[in-house]
Amino acid sequence: MANIETINKDEILFRWLVDGLSPAFPLTFEFLQMSEGWAAVAPIPSEAPGVFLDGSAERQYDFMLQLAFAVSDDADSPANTRNLFSLRQWQDWIDEQEIAGNYPDFGAKCSCYELINLSIDPTMAGRQDDGLAKYQFPARLIYLEDK
Repeated sequence: MANIETINKDEILFRWLVDGLSPAFPLTFEFLQMSEGWAAVAPIPSEAPGVFLDGSAERQYDFMLQLAFAVSDDADSPANTRNLFSLRQWQDWIDEQEIAGNYPDFGAKCSCYELINLSIDPTMAGRQDDGLAKYQFPARLIYLEDK
């Protein structure tokens, strides 16, 4: 019989991000509302866990943080640099959580967390004809899960 997961790690990660990130950006899960200032967290596929002899496993939860912002074609406009600055602040927040040892709590069977940004810089992932663009960066939460 398959091991049934009783902890909703998606919900725990989402609530942790909602509680920690700027309330100025409405945050959704797996769906980015393409409106100015909306944000989303979306899980992304990761590698299979390394399983140890005792049955415990090193797991990773990879996720993408995304924001929708208006972009400018005007070379003198600070809008585009402000957009990247907002995401860099979120990347800094991820780094600060690692330094502080502040992680989402996946329950008693999980320990030894590590949180890392998977890219140095956020990127523009697409632009719509209406002038809105999706910016994003990936992050990874690594943890040990007991059998």
